[in-house]
Amino acid sequence: GMNKENDTNYRERLLNARRRTFTLGSVKDIVLGIEGVRSAKVYQAMGVDQTSVADWDNMATGQSIIATGQRPLYSQSFVPGDLVATLGKITLWGKPYNLPPAIYMGVKRDLPSFATGIYFDYVKVERTDLDPALTGFKDIPFVLKYNDLDKTKTYRFDIWCEDPGSFDWVNNYWELATTSGYRGDIRGTLFSIDQDTGYNDMTPTDIVFKTHFNGAGFNAVVATDDGYGFTNIKVDIEEKLDDIDNGGYSPICIQPYITEADEILINIRATVYISELADFATVRTEIEDNIETYLENLDVGDNVVYAKIHNEIMKHTQVINLKELLIKIADTGSYDELDLPISDDQIPDLGSSSFQRG
Repeated sequence: GMNKENDTNYRERLLNARRRTFTLGSVKDIVLGIEGVRSAKVYQAMGVDQTSVADWDNMATGQSIIATGQRPLYSQSFVPGDLVATLGKITLWGKPYNLPPAIYMGVKRDLPSFATGIYFDYVKVERTDLDPALTGFKDIPFVLKYNDLDKTKTYRFDIWCEDPGSFDWVNNYWELATTSGYRGDIRGTLFSIDQDTGYNDMTPTDIVFKTHFNGAGFNAVVATDDGYGFTNIKVDIEEKLDDIDNGGYSPICIQPYITEADEILINIRATVYISELADFATVRTEIEDNIETYLENLDVGDNVVYAKIHNEIMKHTQVINLKELLIKIADTGSYDELDLPISDDQIPDLGSSSFQRG
């Protein structure tokens, strides 16, 4: 009374099951299963930025628009590039003048009327979110998330300001740079929006903006054990993460980017008080082993926690007290009693240690 499954259907079912379980977590498990891998950090890769000006670093702008009111004020259309699925961020080039309220950006499909359509995502930026050391025009990043962009469709982002009630808009506003009549890589249209008359075409001007896309891929930053070369380990990882048809686990078109983590050395110094009959040289070596074990158990990108270093010293049975414990990243800054930030492409290890007997 049972239906017999043929070989083709069985193979398809197995492949689909492997695709469904291919997550960032499962990628990390695959990488950690390779002999010689000490630690790994896996995260989604960013796609290629696109911009409405030819050279973002050498801006040639002679005009600007002023944002001084509520939703929406301006609307800029744009088209995603090839091989793009996820929007990650849009950056404008502008500045807050005096003390304006927060500025908002919302993204939606480009529809005939500004009043129709639902924003996929919207976000606000406060003037205090920007670098206060930069007094002129600067990057204004809007971190937006949308996972279903279609390169055959046109999208738009709207700009408006938070409503502060009664407010001096003449002396407090956002100024946003425009392309002053020339176009770059993204062909779009800028509209000013009036609540009564709708769109007012400002062509041939674009807002100066940059789109940041998340690509269909992921980064795997790998730290190796002592005695293992990264080159050979990378080959092993790539074989495991190849697309399914070539014997790996990855669905087709999901591109892995595998890089080696930079080793960051942590320098430590302290005054250690031990039992009167204990041998200080032996205690010092065992303390260093404890600290090294703690650091070796950290993953790529994990911060070094000051309190953990303190605990690794104090848990030694011969240590009575500890003073003037200071740590730092080798070749940078000064010693301090603070946690040490480690970036996503770094792995900490023990550098120099200087312990004095108290």
